[in-house]
Amino acid sequence: MKKINHLLHRINHLLAAKWLWQTVSFMAIAVYLAPLVLYGESINMLVYDNLDSNVVWLKVLAESGLIFAPNDTIVPNMMNGLPRLSYGSEFNVLLWLYYFFSPIVAYTINEILIHTVAFFSMFVFIDRYVVGRHMCYRHTIVYFTSLVFALQPFWPSAGLSIAALPLVTYIFANIYYHRATKLEWLLLLLLPLYTSFILVYIFYLGFVGLFLLLDAVKNRRINKSLLIAVGLMTAVFLLVEYRLVISMLFDSGFISHRVEFEIYFNLSALDSTRAFYNFFLSGHETHLHGGQMPLIIPLIVFAILLQLFRRRLTSGESLIVFSIFAISFLLNFWVDMLTTIYGIPAIIALTLACSIYEKKVNALSFGMWIVILLSAVYGYAFYEGLDFIKEWFPIFKSFNVSRLSFVQPLVWGTLTALGLVVIFKRLHFQIIFLTIILLLELYVLAQYSWYSVEKKDKFSSFQSYYATELFEKLKSDIPEKLNEVRFVSYGMEPAVALYNGLYTVDGYCTNYPLSYKYLFQGVNFYSLDYLNNSVQDETFYKWGSKLYILSIKSTISDYSKGLYVYRLNFNEEALLQLGTTYLLSSYELAHPEKKKLSFVKKYSGKVDSWDIYLYRLEDK
Repeated sequence: MKKINHLLHRINHLLAAKWLWQTVSFMAIAVYLAPLVLYGESINMLVYDNLDSNVVWLKVLAESGLIFAPNDTIVPNMMNGLPRLSYGSEFNVLLWLYYFFSPIVAYTINEILIHTVAFFSMFVFIDRYVVGRHMCYRHTIVYFTSLVFALQPFWPSAGLSIAALPLVTYIFANIYYHRATKLEWLLLLLLPLYTSFILVYIFYLGFVGLFLLLDAVKNRRINKSLLIAVGLMTAVFLLVEYRLVISMLFDSGFISHRVEFEIYFNLSALDSTRAFYNFFLSGHETHLHGGQMPLIIPLIVFAILLQLFRRRLTSGESLIVFSIFAISFLLNFWVDMLTTIYGIPAIIALTLACSIYEKKVNALSFGMWIVILLSAVYGYAFYEGLDFIKEWFPIFKSFNVSRLSFVQPLVWGTLTALGLVVIFKRLHFQIIFLTIILLLELYVLAQYSWYSVEKKDKFSSFQSYYATELFEKLKSDIPEKLNEVRFVSYGMEPAVALYNGLYTVDGYCTNYPLSYKYLFQGVNFYSLDYLNNSVQDETFYKWGSKLYILSIKSTISDYSKGLYVYRLNFNEEALLQLGTTYLLSSYELAHPEKKKLSFVKKYSGKVDSWDIYLYRLEDK
């Protein structure tokens, strides 16, 4: 037994080498990003709120020549022309990446920056403020936490919004303790150019402001440096979002379709609870997938349990504890337990019991309370019983208050480091354990990645989704100037046509004139009223950001080649009134003449791409 202990201690020491963790971190990030660099337009990536929208919006604005145009200037490409205000601020690093580079190169650079900054962002924060300076093997905790955070599937369109949260927290902490450098002050003022105020920082700065207030009450004086820092960063954000600020303070020139939103405060108590559980376990499906299951949450719960031991366990006891932890994974105990209705109540009870036992709320328990509270806010922000709030404060009808929970990745990262500190203090062979967990977590994060060499549901590539070669042929067959004709898509998302330089009557936009929604309503008359489809009703009436022909599915994941459509449920007269000249269909239409359509030509795409049938719409 002594020989085994000696061997394990030796392996533990060898695995703790700093150069090894540095190398593993560099290699893991490089391997994670390599497919995007090597495969380019052939790599598969998430379509929803990515290829179907943000990529196209940035490309359209970058190529419009109207980047600095006034708010009411019409950008003609989408929905028969939208105000410049609909496309967001020009003071955005992402936009200028798309201006100077091709979309796939801009996308790749953005991804490299996000994951690289995320690593160093979490590294400086954990290294300075979470892990004790004199702790043995502290660097392994710092590298582990930073690497796990860096390889999360960040939403590309958010830029550094989430990735830079630890860095911003680090800078604010330095300012609070009066040790911030000029470079850190400069970074604080530059980060608004590459982060989102609406998505994250309006809430994050609110949290910092709340801390500032509580600190002032406690110490009977206000930290002027931190107050100035919060004020300056907020001011820069407001300058960056000056278009939105002007539209809110003065007449924007149009009433936004968002005033009719009915997508908040509309869930039952049961559905709100499900949303709470889902957010705690896995975050937001597209905008904030955290990767905390199936390893990180059990790791933190494991650490909370270890706090009950007042001493460091012996080598033998450590092996027994690690064995129990390993067996619980092999038996799928954690997933089975945490995904039941009793999972979160069990964690709450455990955290409460540990706090009572220790007669105080330590950092680990406090962090768990925060993450539970944030998850609850996310879930119950949609609860129908709180519907009265939007009547009292109309802004909440169109403002997603649940996003105040989007600071959660910062809390999970901090909890991970704090949990590892407890494990390191209580157990032997901790580096061996940490190495095994890291390898497993890297595999988990690879599955959650926003891009993949293999085909995945709801994923497609630039090449397959946008089918640029096909559209070059199509555009050469259009006799009119492209800016003089308007297209509508059928069985295919409008983003495809927009990416290829066509002008559309349909589209996906998060802030456009309500009047155009009413105009487009006639196109879907048959599907919205005659078919009485609840999903389509919610898509159009309660949300309305996607103005599509709704009687047919438009996503590439639902697409199958070689099908005929016999029942055409759209109003061709409404399309004519919108000035539609051509219809782009991914399916062949039976009896198109009944809808005043005449077939022009078929364009056959690759196996994993669209076939496009071009029809001309004429008032016969």
